[in-house]
Amino acid sequence: MNALDFIIRLMASNHWGLYYKNKPIEQLTVQNNSPLFKINEVSLEGVEKAIRELQEKEGTEWKNKISSNQESQNTDIESG
Repeated sequence: MNALDFIIRLMASNHWGLYYKNKPIEQLTVQNNSPLFKINEVSLEGVEKAIRELQEKEGTEWKNKISSNQESQNTDIESG
């Protein structure tokens, strides 16, 4: 399982969500002029798509950061 799949499963199993920071609540139009609000949630598919697009855009830079972090953790364990 890769990190993206892990994050998506973690969010879904804990019923966590992400919301648009600039507009977390959306007002809906109703006939009797009473306010009705809806939470403006980002879908898990949207999160997955955004992460995949960022991975493609940054390409090897993303992989190099992960490799570098893993190597430094291994070095810390070996020297500890």
